[in-house]
Amino acid sequence: MKLFIGILALGIASTTCHAQDMMGKLKDEAKKEVSTAAANPSAVIGNKGPEIRDAIMGKLGPALKLTDPQKAKVSSAIDGYLNKKASLATTAATDKTAYAKQSSAAQGSMMSQIKGAISKSQYAQFLKMKPKAGDKSNPLSAIFNK
Repeated sequence: MKLFIGILALGIASTTCHAQDMMGKLKDEAKKEVSTAAANPSAVIGNKGPEIRDAIMGKLGPALKLTDPQKAKVSSAIDGYLNKKASLATTAATDKTAYAKQSSAAQGSMMSQIKGAISKSQYAQFLKMKPKAGDKSNPLSAIFNK
């Protein structure tokens, strides 16, 4: 009986050590991803551009009552901006001043394209939809916040 309990205790201890080791590795990977995102927000966009664009268009389309031609133009402007931000990933990590300048220029270009694609009243409504800085739950943060 003592032998059985000893073997059982040894098995539990071994499993616990392995689980703790795996949790440690997962935590390290999560910390690495979070620090990359904090240091380089453009890196987060990466291949998620279409997903982010679709989420943004899911909010803009109904709220602004965009027509199909307007949707195509606004979607194209957003795609261009998200692709530019993704291409600036290395710049964001190495030269924050250049990143800020290029990101701002890309955002200005996108806003200008959107303004040209929709009516004045739609654009005014669009600007009112700007989320508060740091609002990660709103997909529009990806285009309003640099």
